[in-house]
Amino acid sequence: MDYQTYKSTRNRLLQQVCPYFRVVNRGELFSVGNNSFNIGGILLSTSPQVSNKIEKFIGVTHKQTETVGKAFGERGMNNFRNYMTISSSYTDTDSLALVADPENRTIKSAVPVKAKVIAPMAFFGFLEMFMDKNKYAPDSIEIDDDGIGLVVRLSPENENITDIGEDDNIIDNGLFSWNPGEVDDGNYYIRQICSNGQTATVRNELGQSFELDDKRLRQLLDIPQNDGFMTSTLSRFVDAAKTAMHTSASLREVGKAAQILRQCNVPEQKCMELAPIKQLEDEYSKAGYTVGDFHEASMKSNMSMWDLHNSITQYASHTTDWDENDSRRTSLMMLIMKLLMAKRDIKEYVSIF
Repeated sequence: MDYQTYKSTRNRLLQQVCPYFRVVNRGELFSVGNNSFNIGGILLSTSPQVSNKIEKFIGVTHKQTETVGKAFGERGMNNFRNYMTISSSYTDTDSLALVADPENRTIKSAVPVKAKVIAPMAFFGFLEMFMDKNKYAPDSIEIDDDGIGLVVRLSPENENITDIGEDDNIIDNGLFSWNPGEVDDGNYYIRQICSNGQTATVRNELGQSFELDDKRLRQLLDIPQNDGFMTSTLSRFVDAAKTAMHTSASLREVGKAAQILRQCNVPEQKCMELAPIKQLEDEYSKAGYTVGDFHEASMKSNMSMWDLHNSITQYASHTTDWDENDSRRTSLMMLIMKLLMAKRDIKEYVSIF
């Protein structure tokens, strides 16, 4: 991405995120109904997901408000929310950043502001200093999953490539994300399989900053001098990958993979194709073994852990079932990465005897 493309993309996305951005304190939030709030005299509706975020901000859980609502009705639920809002406003000074759709009078997203609001151009001012000082270039800029922030991927002039197997390598790059309440720094890995051109991207967040004062700016500008910015968890990933190549996936691990696929709303038929736990359990049962989570940790499947991981990451990267920018792709990548990095159920040994 050249500078002109970066600049035009930055400005275009800021126009999508920022025009309806507003910061409120607890005292300005007034519940008037289920998923409805009066903010500064304006009645706005929310989705259940955004309502949950607002409730968490004022110090209550959805389960608590649901219980109060069942016992005392909608008025009691509203009174409970508003009482908790007023009570917490005396002790907590955090604010809440909202993105609203003025035409439909809805709150599209919400994020806490723990210190000072971080203006978007302050973030991009820092980002451009970071790129100039450390010889990075922008790869991509996109709106985050909440619709209230931006994610910027960077690549260094000199790529760091790590081999993890035949025709299989990892390129690690820089990552920053912004929303009005914080800036996150980290890296992301691009795994490339040279034989078939398959790639997979894994995001790895390392730190959070709740304000961009002079001290924190200096620390952020210098993070490439810390090897952790580029290599944190990379060696663990390489070790986990090499172990997975020579380790059979247990039935329990195949079952966990199936649960992850269901969590990302992958169709059941595809789940059983990628992580065939039912078929494996049936085969063990027919052979006279008792299946169940306790026993399945010591039962080998017919695939290596690496094959299981590869088949799912390939689906996440290349499936046509989802739109190209569907957030489920990233979610599935992250969840299956956690499974790969977990301690293996079955230990394979290398021996020269």
